[in-house]
Amino acid sequence: MTPVCCGRVPAQAGFIDASRPSKCVPVPEGPQVARYARLQRAILGGKRVRIDSPDGRSADVATLLDRKTLRDVEAVGKHLLYDFGAGRYLHIHLGRFGGFDDGPMPLPEVRGVLRFRMYTSAHWVELRGAIAIDVYDASMRERLEARIGPNPLDSAADPMRAYAAVRISRAPIGLLLMDQSIVAGVGNIYRSEVLFSIACIRDVRERGSTERPGVPSGRICVA
Repeated sequence: MTPVCCGRVPAQAGFIDASRPSKCVPVPEGPQVARYARLQRAILGGKRVRIDSPDGRSADVATLLDRKTLRDVEAVGKHLLYDFGAGRYLHIHLGRFGGFDDGPMPLPEVRGVLRFRMYTSAHWVELRGAIAIDVYDASMRERLEARIGPNPLDSAADPMRAYAAVRISRAPIGLLLMDQSIVAGVGNIYRSEVLFSIACIRDVRERGSTERPGVPSGRICVA
């Protein structure tokens, strides 16, 4: 049987927790991506950042942004956007297996396949396993924000956008929660946690219709 991930996140952001079985590497979800943003904003924000790509796969991106001042780091669902000013954003999507490690200078010896690295005179951040590392302009950022749903971690987000999409769909609620165009940042771990922890979840296929008006019957719904 394949081990089930518990969803724990190491105290220090890292790529792989060696204490876990190899098949139980946590898949990055919205809350972990938001933690990466807060950490990197704290240690790199407002500073002139050196950037390189030791394995060469993102050398063009590194060359374009190297020695620029990082203004801000923001999590947009499962995406990370690094504002380097002049309408240029470093865009990173971790995919299933991407993750960061970080620490104080000096830079550690390069080990394994190191995709991307950012550092200042005081701290370094290493990235492995990401599926997307590219540069966005302002219009590309706007298109990204337009195609994903409201972020539960954003107090300004409108949850009714997600509810409206769920209300007219006949798909299982678990799949809808993981649809990034409906709710940004939710993955399998948080989908499972939400559906398990809410006491009023009912399988309406077995127990009758939901008490929430407007939600079609025949699905697992929150009453």
